[in-house]
Amino acid sequence: MKKARIKGHDDSLALLLFMLFLVSVLFILDAADNSEEVITSDQILKKLVVNDASEGSIAFVIRDRVDPQRLADFASKDYDQMKEELGVDYDFVVYFEDQSGNVVPFAGKYCVGSPKSSVGGISCG
Repeated sequence: MKKARIKGHDDSLALLLFMLFLVSVLFILDAADNSEEVITSDQILKKLVVNDASEGSIAFVIRDRVDPQRLADFASKDYDQMKEELGVDYDFVVYFEDQSGNVVPFAGKYCVGSPKSSVGGISCG
C-alpha cells in the first residue's frame, strides 16, 4: 500500500495565501457617488497575479505563489501610487486570512490599501 506524501509547508502556505488573497480583495466604494461603475476584483487581480514575472510589473503572485520580495515592495508603496499603478480610482484593501479566518500579517503589516479602512480593527493606511 502506498503512503500519501505531504507537500512541504511552504508550498501549502503559498497556495493557501494565494487562494485567500483572491477571495480577500475588498473594495470600498464612495457612498456619495452611487453612479460610478463598480470595478471587479478580476481587473485588479489581473495586475497582481501573473504567470510570468516581468520587470516593472507590480504583480506579487507568480504562478500561484506569493513572491515575498514583490509583496514587500508592493506593501511599501504609497496608497496613491498603488492606485495609480493598478489603474483604479476606487478605494481597495488587500489582506490575507488563514484557514481559520484570522488575518495573517505580511511585510510587517496586516493589510495595505485605503487609509479609510480597517481589517480586524487594524487600520490599513
